[in-house]
Amino acid sequence: MQTSIWETDIGLKDFFEENGFTIIRKTYMPVMPVANAAKLIPPEEPSGIVKSIADISHDELLKTQLIRMARTNYINAHEANPVAELSWDTWKKLVFADDMIKEGSYIYCNSDGTEILAYSFLHKSTEPETLELGWCGAIDEKNADFIPPLVYRQIRYAKQHGWKYLQGEFDTTDFFAMKVLRSFPFSPAPTWITYRKEID
Repeated sequence: MQTSIWETDIGLKDFFEENGFTIIRKTYMPVMPVANAAKLIPPEEPSGIVKSIADISHDELLKTQLIRMARTNYINAHEANPVAELSWDTWKKLVFADDMIKEGSYIYCNSDGTEILAYSFLHKSTEPETLELGWCGAIDEKNADFIPPLVYRQIRYAKQHGWKYLQGEFDTTDFFAMKVLRSFPFSPAPTWITYRKEID
C-alpha cells in the first residue's frame, strides 16, 4: 500500500507512522526567484562543450544517448516503486516533451562533442511568470558537478526572457535532483512525503 501526503498534515503523518508505514521518498517542490539566483557567482564552466536541445535537433546519435541516459537515471531514482515497461518511442516522447523549452534545455558534452556527460531540461509551466526545471542527470555520480553550470545557464535564459520564477520537483531518491536543490537558493516549501506499507 502506498500513499502521499503533505508533511504539514501532522495528523495523517502520525497515523501512518503509528501504523507501520515507512517513508520511501520525500519530494521538494520549491520556487526560486530568478532575480535572486541571477546574482549568484556563476559556477565554473567546465572545459567541454555545452549545447542546447535545439542545437542537437538533427543529431540522432546524441539524441539516442540522451534518451538512454535519462531513462537509466529515471529508473534508478524510482527503484522503490519501479517504472513500468515502456517502449522506446514512449521514452522519446517523455524526454522531448511538448512543453520542453529546447533553447533553454542543455547538455554538456566531452571536448569533441561526441559523448553526453550531463543534462538539464527546462519546461513551460502552468503557473504565471514561471518556468519549471525538469529532469537533470549525468552519465554517473562523479559527473554530477557538471549539472549546476547548466542550471545557471537556465537561470540566465529565464532572466533574459523575462521570467520571474523557476520551480523544481526534487525527489530524495534522485541523486542528481538533490544536487541541484543543494546548489541554488530555493525558497522553503512544504514537502510531499510518500509512505509505503507491505501488506501480507
